[in-house]
Amino acid sequence: MDHLIDDSDRLKPCPFCGADAEFGEIGGAEETPDAGGHFVQCLNSACGASSALIFPLMDDVKALLLERWNKRPNA
Repeated sequence: MDHLIDDSDRLKPCPFCGADAEFGEIGGAEETPDAGGHFVQCLNSACGASSALIFPLMDDVKALLLERWNKRPNA
């Protein structure tokens, strides 16, 4: 019997190169327009794919980033 692994809370590999990806946050001075933005980025420096920045207001944006990064077109 096959056991399915629930990976719904993990980032899928990069859709372009297949490398691992990670969550990130832009730090720095609050005067910087992108400061506080959260994103997902491919760990392959030759690829460098990343998601759009999402700025949290009161909620954790990790679930939204995960959903958007993991979305793939139907095969």
